[in-house]
Amino acid sequence: MNKSYLKQMLSYFSKVYQLGEKIKRLKDGRLSPQIETSTISFIVLFAFICRLRSFNRLEHWLEKGRFKNLFPKKTRLPHIDAIRRSLSSFDIDSLHDMHDHIIKTIFKNKVFRNGTIDDIKVAAIDGVEMTGMDMKVRFIRFVEEIYDVEDKKESKEVWIVTTNKSICAETLWKIIHKRWDIENNVFHQLKTECHFDHCYLHSPTGIEATVGFMIIAFNLTQLYFFRNIRGFRKKDFLQIDIIEDLKDEMLLIKDWGNPIFNSA
Repeated sequence: MNKSYLKQMLSYFSKVYQLGEKIKRLKDGRLSPQIETSTISFIVLFAFICRLRSFNRLEHWLEKGRFKNLFPKKTRLPHIDAIRRSLSSFDIDSLHDMHDHIIKTIFKNKVFRNGTIDDIKVAAIDGVEMTGMDMKVRFIRFVEEIYDVEDKKESKEVWIVTTNKSICAETLWKIIHKRWDIENNVFHQLKTECHFDHCYLHSPTGIEATVGFMIIAFNLTQLYFFRNIRGFRKKDFLQIDIIEDLKDEMLLIKDWGNPIFNSA
């Protein structure tokens, strides 16, 4: 391993998104806790960055001391039961504040350079019903011909309905494709690679906190890959290879001050 992705990643999170400061502001409902909420929060966040499969796996990582080198010396680390109690009583508002700060920083840094589709801002809202409408709607049918590597043709048909009569068909076609990019690249990756479909906890607050940490971890990881690793897209790096390197470095790194806990 010629490059320390671990050092680069955590330095990037600390410098650009003030992650250490934000983690220290997270709270839960435990009374007189022996383990700091910031310690538990960092473990959960970094575990999801490493694409944690289950809390049983996290328990194994804790028992093997996988996180020990990421904290200042003499930091007391939790057992899995303490993590479960913390997440089940987590202050969701403080987690939302952390997420909002990251999103605001993304816009401030102009990560989305082209924030429109043909000068139109687009949002996807699932589960919309159109019953009882008294306005006219516009139906559009798209038919695409797709050729595979063997030059075999396949026809794909898509129907859409909209109340907007002024948007041209080409722009609507672009919107459809961007929507499916989100489905295929974001939701598919969350489910298959990041185990978004696994139920880590069963309490409502625990579920919401877990999902919140998973989304933050996913966003931060994608920002690191595409904004901080030079030539990530052009060099065809595999995300899973970097994740595996991170796991290795957690055990190998020595005598290093994690900027997340040295940000003050």
